[in-house]
Amino acid sequence: MAAEQVVFGVITTGAENDLEQVTMIARGMVGRWGMSEKVGPLTILPNDGQQPQASPVTLAMVDEEARRIVDECYERAVQVLSDNRDKLDAIVAALLEHETLDEAGAYAAAGLPRSTEGQPPAVTQRPPAEVHRSAAVEGGSFPKN
Repeated sequence: MAAEQVVFGVITTGAENDLEQVTMIARGMVGRWGMSEKVGPLTILPNDGQQPQASPVTLAMVDEEARRIVDECYERAVQVLSDNRDKLDAIVAALLEHETLDEAGAYAAAGLPRSTEGQPPAVTQRPPAEVHRSAAVEGGSFPKN
């Protein structure tokens, strides 16, 4: 969604699943995992499909905080993509040429050094999506500007 905004100046319906996922994660952060200072360390939204046991005011606060998180992350994504538009375009060109890129290929296309400091060794037996998920869980990160 942020990439569409940066590249094309519009947001299309292609981001529907992304929006569903980000909404679910932000609501979980606030309403299940206590990751909002405003709401505090409470579990307001049960994960078993039951109705929330909270007042309408508290539920509205969960929605407000989830909206704040989504808005802040979206603004950050647009800023990072805008600041690194040349790298984004280089990755797009490489994808058009090769169809897929592994991690090393993505770094190379963007012209970024691939730092392995503090990261676990690459596991080649997993599919690429699993490699990226495990890197995030195990403390890996993308380079900062």
